[in-house]
Amino acid sequence: MGKAFAASAAAFLLIAPGLCSSVQAKEAWTAFPDAGSPAVQVSKTATDGHTVFLGGCNKRLGAGFTGTFSSYRGDALQKIDDQSEPVTFEVTGKAGTERFAGGLHYIAGEESWGITGLLSPAFVVAFGRGDMLTVRNERGKAAFSFELQGSSKAAGTMQRVCGFATAPAASPRDSWTAASTTATAITGDIQISAKGIRFENGTTLELTSTDQPGVLRLVKRENPVLKNNNLLCGQQPPTFVVYGRDERTESLDSSSNLYLKVYNGSQIPPGSDAIGMDHKGSGFCALYNYTR
Repeated sequence: MGKAFAASAAAFLLIAPGLCSSVQAKEAWTAFPDAGSPAVQVSKTATDGHTVFLGGCNKRLGAGFTGTFSSYRGDALQKIDDQSEPVTFEVTGKAGTERFAGGLHYIAGEESWGITGLLSPAFVVAFGRGDMLTVRNERGKAAFSFELQGSSKAAGTMQRVCGFATAPAASPRDSWTAASTTATAITGDIQISAKGIRFENGTTLELTSTDQPGVLRLVKRENPVLKNNNLLCGQQPPTFVVYGRDERTESLDSSSNLYLKVYNGSQIPPGSDAIGMDHKGSGFCALYNYTR
């Protein structure tokens, strides 16, 4: 999957072969819209003075951020051709530290590491307002860091050209306060909608509806890193979430409590799991309680 995705990303982004050497002298992030397609190229040299990122977004690939890291000389990343390893994209700035789970796969023929899949539009938001981007391996060791001068303009260009933007502010009815010990420690307060969840640390989870009321499916396979480096459902990525309401209410809008149930199975949980705290769906792995 890694090589195929990297090849298609490069083709859509139209990264010029000679661009690598030219970006090393630049201090701010560059962002160049492509005249022939809905794509934006962004680039920057890391603080180590060697590692170069080339990538950006392309509307034809979907709403998200992709690219490759080349000329890395460290030992924090594995060098097994076309094998992906989990990493964390960590953005620090005035909004605090925001972490996004992702992966990098090694491309031996190019001696580079490509982002596996797409980082969500929420990452682009954090990228645009942050001061420093650091990529860490699964042990927490930093591979490389990038100062984020000029990232606000680059993020705005990507949002405009590639067709994704910041999510609208949640209404008071969408905001929930962590009530259980696990919710307080792992997710913190959350904002929910039919399209996703925004956790306290700024990480988002993109969702889509199913034929079962209150049951939502993850748009893509991901395992977001939440508070204190915790995961939503352990090491196995979640597949479904259920917005559970109080048994005595007819809808979540009238419920004082939210029971967020997480599953990692392949079968859609039944709609009955959206009522009360009980669960019958296969692959159940976590329950988080919230109140208004």
